[in-house]
Amino acid sequence: FQALAQQAGCTEADAIAAIRRLKEQGYIRRYRAQLDYKRLGRVATLVTASVPTEKLDAVAAAVSAIEGVSHNYLRNHKFNLWFTCQDESFERIEAILGKLTQQTGVEFRALPAETVYKLDVRFDPSGPSAKDFLAGEYQPVSEPEGVVKLTADQRQALRLLQDDIVLTQSP
Repeated sequence: FQALAQQAGCTEADAIAAIRRLKEQGYIRRYRAQLDYKRLGRVATLVTASVPTEKLDAVAAAVSAIEGVSHNYLRNHKFNLWFTCQDESFERIEAILGKLTQQTGVEFRALPAETVYKLDVRFDPSGPSAKDFLAGEYQPVSEPEGVVKLTADQRQALRLLQDDIVLTQSP
């Protein structure tokens, strides 16, 4: 947090307070490590479902309880619940979704990416400029070199890294 504060031109306590405030206001959902899941030998897919309104809270809670789920959000559409799920293989994700269907009575559809594009969005704190609105060509993300095989202890460490970082000077 000290390095972040230096870059932002404020104190460490101010940086922590700002992050805490943004989390409380719902602008930041999670403050945690960002991992390259492909490099770690994992796969991910976007998942959607058409959930009846009366079941939304219960189904969303069941989805959020799954270890490999990051984004879980509601859309105003026939397919109204969306989330990303990652695990060691697409077969394991399909098994997770099968269990979730049995648990909730809702059918889930996995939508694996055929091509991944990295937009690399960055925001200038001073505000938008004309260059921010220019169209550009985006290139597919290349596959990572050298997938790492993890031990059980390393997988457990990664699970812990997926939790929020405690907002204190010494997390």
